[in-house]
Amino acid sequence: MAEPDPTINSSNDQSSADAGSRVVCPSLGSVIGALAGLVAAWISAGSAGLLAGPLQFALSWTALAVAIVAVRPPWQRIVMLALAVIAMMAMLVLLPVGPVHGVLTAAVVLSLLARAETGIERRVLLTAAMAVVVFGVYRVAYTAIPAVWLAADAAGGMLGQLAGGVSGKPLRVGATFGGIDLLVMMAALFVGWLRFTSAPRLRRAIFAAVALFVGALLYLIALSFSTDLLALLPEVAPPPDAEMYTPPAWRLADAVRTLLPWNVPVLAIVVQTLIAGAMFRWAAWQPKKGSELFFFRKAIERPTRFARKIVLTPFSEMVLAAVVPLLIVLSLNSSDLSDKKIVAYERGYLNWDKPEHGSFGRQSAGMYGMLSPFVESLGGELVISPDLSRADLADADVLVLLHPDEPWPAERLDRVWDFVRRGGSLLVVAEPVVREGRSRSNFNDVLKPTGMAVRFDVAIAETPNWQHSLTALSHPATLGLGNRPSRFGMVAGSSIRTSWPARPLLVGLCGWSDPGSDAVMTRVYQYDAGERLGDLVLAAEQPLGQGTVVVLGDTAGFTNLGNVTSYQFTGRLLGYLASRRGSPQNTWRQVTGLLACLCLVGLLLWRPDGKRIAAACVLLALSLSVSTATSHHAARVLPDGREKSPNNIANNIANNIAYNIAYNIAYNIAYIDASHLEAYSGIGWSDDGIAGLALTLMRGGYLPLLAPDVSLERIERAGILISIAPARPFSAGEVNAVDEFVKAGGILISTVGAEDTAAIDLLLAHFGMNIPPSPVGPNGRTFEPEPMGHFRCSYLNAADYVDSADYTVDVIFHAGWPVECGDEEAEVLCYGLENRPIIVARRVGRGKVVLIGDTCFAMNKNLENSAGEPFEGRHENAQFWRWMLSRITDRDQWIPPKPPPLETEVPEAPESPPASADEVPEAGPPDKDKAKDKKIPEAPPGSKETVPEAPPLRYPTPRSPAPRLRGLGIPGLQKAPPPKPKDAGKSADSAGKEVAP
Repeated sequence: MAEPDPTINSSNDQSSADAGSRVVCPSLGSVIGALAGLVAAWISAGSAGLLAGPLQFALSWTALAVAIVAVRPPWQRIVMLALAVIAMMAMLVLLPVGPVHGVLTAAVVLSLLARAETGIERRVLLTAAMAVVVFGVYRVAYTAIPAVWLAADAAGGMLGQLAGGVSGKPLRVGATFGGIDLLVMMAALFVGWLRFTSAPRLRRAIFAAVALFVGALLYLIALSFSTDLLALLPEVAPPPDAEMYTPPAWRLADAVRTLLPWNVPVLAIVVQTLIAGAMFRWAAWQPKKGSELFFFRKAIERPTRFARKIVLTPFSEMVLAAVVPLLIVLSLNSSDLSDKKIVAYERGYLNWDKPEHGSFGRQSAGMYGMLSPFVESLGGELVISPDLSRADLADADVLVLLHPDEPWPAERLDRVWDFVRRGGSLLVVAEPVVREGRSRSNFNDVLKPTGMAVRFDVAIAETPNWQHSLTALSHPATLGLGNRPSRFGMVAGSSIRTSWPARPLLVGLCGWSDPGSDAVMTRVYQYDAGERLGDLVLAAEQPLGQGTVVVLGDTAGFTNLGNVTSYQFTGRLLGYLASRRGSPQNTWRQVTGLLACLCLVGLLLWRPDGKRIAAACVLLALSLSVSTATSHHAARVLPDGREKSPNNIANNIANNIAYNIAYNIAYNIAYIDASHLEAYSGIGWSDDGIAGLALTLMRGGYLPLLAPDVSLERIERAGILISIAPARPFSAGEVNAVDEFVKAGGILISTVGAEDTAAIDLLLAHFGMNIPPSPVGPNGRTFEPEPMGHFRCSYLNAADYVDSADYTVDVIFHAGWPVECGDEEAEVLCYGLENRPIIVARRVGRGKVVLIGDTCFAMNKNLENSAGEPFEGRHENAQFWRWMLSRITDRDQWIPPKPPPLETEVPEAPESPPASADEVPEAGPPDKDKAKDKKIPEAPPGSKETVPEAPPLRYPTPRSPAPRLRGLGIPGLQKAPPPKPKDAGKSADSAGKEVAP
C-alpha cells in the first residue's frame, strides 16, 4: 500500500532525520522502471536519430510497458495508470499531437508509478519523473520559442567543435546530433539525484558530472568517425541479373550502412542510460518516511504572504501548465486573402507557364502559372510586376520574390526594404544557387538587412521529401499540418543561415549540407566529414522594421505540381504574411511564455509530488493540443472556385461562355481525395503516382489539390472530387457530405477495381452503383466477377459527330472490372470486353457520379509517363480524360482527333530519370523566355523509377466500332445514342488540330 505524502514543515525535522538515517540502495525493479521512462521520453522526442514515425511510437510505448512491468504496481495503481494512458491515447486520436506529447506521457507514467511506491523506490521514480517533465517543458519551449532553439543549436555546435578538436575530425552538428536533448534531461536528473541522496555530495557530484560530460564527448567522437566507418564497410552488392525480382540476401554490413550516421545518437542514449543506472543503483539514498522534501527549502525559509497565497497555491502549477501553450502556440490568423494584394516579381530563374494540351510529361508542367488562380481561389489578387515600381508596391500586402537571378539596382533594393520597414511582408523563395551564363542567384542581396542568408549548398535529405525527419516549429503557418511527405514542399533546396533575431520555421533533422550546387546538376553526393549534419534550417523568418521577411530554401512548394500537395502550407504562409494579427511570434508573448516555462519548472521542482506532476503534464498536453487544433482550424486553407468557370456551370451556359475559349483563363477546384488511404503513391512521378492526373486536370482548366478531408465545408467549394481506390471506409457523415456536394452540382469520379471496392461500397451503394467484389470467399453471397484485365477498347465513333470522320478513338485500361448500376437514365461512357460496362455516369441532383472499374486508371502507368513519351505511339488516355471532362460537365463536347496507327510491337518502356530530376532544373543555361524545368522530386536523390514492361493489350470481342452508344445490355440500363450535333464537324476538326500529334 502506498505511503501518504506528508509535507515536512521544518529544516530541523530534516536534520534530525538525516542524522539517524541508514544508507540503502533502491530495488532493481524501480531502477529499470526509471531508466525505461527516460528512454521512452528520448525516443518520443526524436533524440534517437532517424526513426520512422510508427516505429518511434511503438518503441516509446514498449519502453513504458517495460517500466510498468518492472515496477509492478498494485492493481489499484494499474487502474489509475490505465485511465491515464487511455486519456493520452484519446488525445492522440481526437486532437493534434506531436513528439512532446510522448515525452509528457512518459512523465505521467513515471509520476503515477512513483505514487505506487514507498521510500527509496518512490524517490528514484519521482526523480526520473521530474527529469522527464523538465525535458518536456524544454521541448515545448524548443519548438515554440526561437531563442531557445537558437541557444540549443549553438550549444550543440560548440560541443561538436570540441569533439572534432579531440578526434581530429571536423564535426558540425546542431542540437539533435549534438545530444542536447540528452544533456538537458540528465542535468535535471542530476539535480534531483543530488537532493535525494545522502551527504557528503561534493565528491559524488564531481564524479557524476564528469561521467555525463565524458559520455557525451565519447558519443560525439564516435559520430565524427562515422564517415571512416562507412568507408571500411564493403560496397553494396548489385542486385542479381534475373528476369524476376528476387530480394537481396541480408548482410550485416548493409544494415550497418543504413544506420551511419543517422542512428548514432542511439549510442548516446545507451551511454547516458548506463550512467543514470549507476547513479540510481550505487548511490546512498536517504531512507525517509513519507514522500519527498521540497527542493531549495533553505532558500526560502519564511515565504512572504503573497508567496503563500499566490505562488504556493496548490493549483499554481496547473494554471501555468494550461497558460504556457496559450502564450507561445495559440494563433488566430486566417488564410483568407480577401481584399489582399500579392505582388510577385516577374523576373527570375522562373517562368509563368501552365500545362497545355498536346504537351506531356514533367517537362510540360511549367513553374508558376497556377499561382495566380490559387491566390484568386483564396480571395486575393496576384499582380506580376516587371520592375517592382512604387505604384505596384504602394497598396501591396505581400511581395514575393521567386529565385531572383539578376543584379539588384540600388534604387529597386531601397524600394523593397522601404516597403518592408513600412509594414509590408516579403517572401523570398530560394533554391540552390545558380551561376550559369547570365543567371546569378541574387536572393542574398535582398536579405542583407536581416540575420538570414541562403547558403551556397544543397540540403540533402536522407529520406524522400524529409519524411519522418522534418520538424515544423510552432508557427501560424505550420501548426497542425503534421509531417506528411511533400506537405511543405521541401525537397532538395538550400539551407538557411540564421542568427538572432531571425527564427527558424522548418528544420530538417536527418540530412546534411552539401556544399555548392553540383549535387543538383550531377545528382551525385555523399556526406563527408565537416559538412553540417542535421538541424538544417529550411525556412526562416525575421521582423524588419514594422514588417516581416520570410525565406524558404526551396521553390518546389510554389510550383504548379508542388502546390497540389503543399497548398495548405503555402496558403497559410501567404495568409500569415498578409495579416499577422495576434501572432505568438510577438516579442511580448515570447518573453512571457519563456518566463512561464521557467516558473512551471521551478514550482514542479520546488514541490515534487507525483499527483502534481501528472496533473500538470496532462493539462500541458491538453492545452497544447487544443491550442494547436484551434490554430489549425483558424488558418485552414479552403480554396473557393464556385464563382470561377468552369465551376459555375449554369452561369457559364447562361452567359454563353464557351469552354474551348475559357478553359485557360478561368479555373475550377478539383480535389483528389487524400484522406482514405488511397491506392496511389505519394511519389508524384512513380508508376503509381498521380502527377499525370494533376497535369491533365490543369490542362482542362482546373486547379487540382489533394483533399485532407471530404468535409462539406471543403468540397462544396469545388467542382470535382476524385477518389482512387480508398482503403479506409467512408463514414456516414462523409457519405452525406459527398451526397450534398453532388446534388448541388458537383461531380464525383471514382476509379476502383473489384479488389479494392470494400472501403467504398457504402458510398457507391448510396448512389445506386456497384462493382462486385473480388475475391469472393467460399461462403460469399455473390458470384465472382470476371476480370477484363489489361485491354484497349473504343469509346467514341467520330462519325457520329463529324460527317467526314471515319475513325474511332480508344482508351486503355490497366486492370478493368465490370460496373453495375440499376438507374435507367445512367449513361455508359465506355464498354469493356463482351460489351460489359466499365465506365458509367449517373446524374444525381444537379451533379453526376462517374464510376470507372479500374483502380489504376488515373495513375501514371496508365495515363502519362514522366518523360512524356506516348503509350504505343499515342496519348489516347489523356485525350479520353479531356473528352470525358467536357462530356460529364455538360460543356461543348471535345472530339479527339484521328489517332495515328498503332505500333506493331509494344515498345520497351525507357528507364525514367532519377526522381530528383523533377526536383531541379536541367543543366545548362536557363532560357529566360521559356520554362526552366522545375521539379517536384519525390524519391530519394539518386534513386531510379523503373517502368515495367506492359503486358499485351486485348481488344473487346466482338469488336464494335461504337459499342458505347448502345444500351448496357443489362436490365434497367438502356440508353439511346445521343443525337448528332448540328455543325459539329467544323468545331470538331478545329479541336482535333489543337492536340494532333
